[in-house]
This record gives sequence, C-alpha cells and structure tokens, in this order.
Amino acid sequence: MSKRPARSGFTLLELLVTISIICVLMSLLLPAVQNAREAARRIECVNNLHNIGVAIHTYAANRGDALPFLATSYSGESGPAREHSWAVELLPFLDSAGLYEQIATYSGPDPSGPYPAGKYPFRRIFACPSSATHDRNGSAMSFVANAGYIRGEYWNDTTLHHAEQINWDRNCPCAGSLLTHSDALYAYATGVFWRRLPDDPYQQRLSLIERGDGLGSTFMITENLQAGTYDSASTGQIAFGISVPVMPTLAPYHISETNPGECCPSVPPCSRSCGPVEVSDLVLLPSFSVYDRENDHDARINADRGGSRGQHPRPSSSHPGGVNMLWCDGRVTFLNQQIDEFLYAHLISTAGTRFRQSIPQSLP
Repeated sequence: MSKRPARSGFTLLELLVTISIICVLMSLLLPAVQNAREAARRIECVNNLHNIGVAIHTYAANRGDALPFLATSYSGESGPAREHSWAVELLPFLDSAGLYEQIATYSGPDPSGPYPAGKYPFRRIFACPSSATHDRNGSAMSFVANAGYIRGEYWNDTTLHHAEQINWDRNCPCAGSLLTHSDALYAYATGVFWRRLPDDPYQQRLSLIERGDGLGSTFMITENLQAGTYDSASTGQIAFGISVPVMPTLAPYHISETNPGECCPSVPPCSRSCGPVEVSDLVLLPSFSVYDRENDHDARINADRGGSRGQHPRPSSSHPGGVNMLWCDGRVTFLNQQIDEFLYAHLISTAGTRFRQSIPQSLP
C-alpha cells in the first residue's frame, strides 16, 4: 500500500490567520514606535531649550546680570542699521561666535545684513524637531521669548511693541502725555525681554526678576509653531505674550478695584476737569481672558496652530497636550495647555506682585 506524500506549505486558512496576526501585531507596534519617536523629539527639544537657558545665564554673567534685549540693532562703519532677535546675542555662547561677528560687524549695503533676510545659516539649537513648519533651511526658529503684556494692535507681526505703549498707571491726559516713565515701570513688571528705547535703555536683569516674582515663577522662552527667523526683529516672530485691549485713556482691566478713578477726554482741551486718579495696579479683573476678543487675538497655549507665521505670538507646539517651557531659573518643564488663564498671566509677569498680582503657590 503506497503512503500519502507528506504535505508541505500552508493552507489558505492558515495563511490568512498568519497574515491577520501579523497585522494585529503591527497595529499594536506602530503607535509605540511613533510614541518613542515623539519622546525622542521632545527630549531633543528640551535639551535645546536647556542649552539656550544656559547661554542666557552665561550672557547675563558676562553682562552685569543683564538679559538680552528683545531685539538689538547692529551697524558697521557704514551701511544701514538693522535689528535682529534676542537669539543673535546668544550666538557667541552657542558655539557660533563666528556667525555673531559676521552679523555684528557687517558694514555692507544690504539692510538685512550679511545674508538675505530669512536665509541666515540654520542653527539646530533654535529648532524643535517636532515642528513641521520649519524645513531646516535658513534661519528658521521654533522658540520665542517672553515679551509680557502687549498692546492689542501691536501683538501681531510688528516692531512697535515696547514698554511705553500703554497708559498702564492711568495718569490723566489733562496733565500731559499719556505715556510716562511710570507707565514703563508697570510694563517692565509684566515681561522678561524688552526693546531698547532711545530715551529709556532699560535692560531686564535676573536679579530684578529674582526680587520680584522669582526666577522659578516666571516664564522665559517657549515654543511657537509660527515663530519666524532669528534674524527678525518683529514681535510676532520672536516673542510671546498676552494681547491687552486698550481704550484711549486706560487699560480696561488694569484698574484699581477700590477706586477706578476718572480721566477727561484724551483730546485737548479738556471738556471737564480730571476726576480722582489713584495709583493703578496689575490686578486682573474677573472679566480677564487670555483671549483678547476685542482684537481677536488668542494667546492661549496651542490656539490656532495652523495660523500664518508671525501672527500668533503665543506658546504652541506639535507635542500633544502642551509645550516645553524654559523658566527664568533655567529649568525646562512641559506646560499643559489647559493651565488656568489667571495662573498663566501671573507666570508671564516678572514683578506683578509689586502691583498687587498674587502668584499662586502651586506651579505646573
């Protein structure tokens, strides 16, 4: 009797079962691989922020405790002056001293400097690997600096934001200009990086922040998907902050809770005498919102992540659920996008406690 030959290979059913098992295993494995890649990208982003923090503290140690300006003007022996971001001042402390010398000493005719605008050499340390908006070409940047509370119409892509743009203390316009030195003092209490003004060369210092709200309670640098380039000087491309709606004579929620006071019309001559004006404060009224609806500016974390470059100076990232944040004390943490709006506003300010802002004890 002949023996039946031994069967070789798989039956169709066995093959289908094997394929289905492989597909199930791949569906389980691919998300894990993606999560591992995102974790690695987030670690690189954190390391970049940490090294930027080290560079900022080193800069301060070499500049009498002063921090870089939000934007700095450079001009050689000839040629037009040009402004670049706070990041350029850090180049000597980020292994790019040669590039800094090119920028700082350039004396040619091009107003953008030694390279075409937006086409400066790429620096990996200024980029988050999770950001898909930057193609790793030119001077693209993923990080922005804390510019404090910003007048609503200057929150976007402009160079007009500076410390004398809001009548912070509500001085009466009958008495003279709306913008006084005391206005600047209130403004300087709200942010870390400021433009240098011809008549007011104020430069923020770590020691002042430490004596204010504290280095561990103040934001310094964060991520922004619509950040511009490090050779830019525009607020919308190099900074983040809170858009503040401003009426002609006062900032609506920078008003004393006990005595709001009155002011006459801003156009002279005054039709009536000025009413009582008390020293104002930075207390946020119950109606406060990080979303400035008057100007349609949403400063909430990860708001409108698909917006155009330079038009959204607020924290945003491709990391799920929040952004990486560098604090003034040099540590980097992941900031949840659901953070309380009042707490968020408090942590942006550098010395809000001096003007009646209370800093919550529980930090993210």
